[in-house]
Amino acid sequence: MSKPIQYWSRTDVATYLGVLPSSLGRYKLPEPDVLVGTARGWLPERIRAWDQTRPRASRRSERPEHPSDSSPAA
Repeated sequence: MSKPIQYWSRTDVATYLGVLPSSLGRYKLPEPDVLVGTARGWLPERIRAWDQTRPRASRRSERPEHPSDSSPAA
C-alpha cells in the first residue's frame, strides 16, 4: 500500500514559521492543496517554497525541520 500524502494544517504551517496560528492572517499563504470540509491543507514542499520566496523584512537562512518531517505519520 502506498504511503498516505501528508498535508500541513494551519497549526503545522504556524509551527514551521515559528509564529502563533492566530497570526497567520497577516500572511498571504498560497492556495491550499486540499480542502477537507472547511479545513485547509498544504503540501510541506509548497509551504517551504513559498517561505523561500515571500517578501519579508529579514530573511532567516534556514527554517528548522518540522516535527512531522522526522517521524512517520501515525
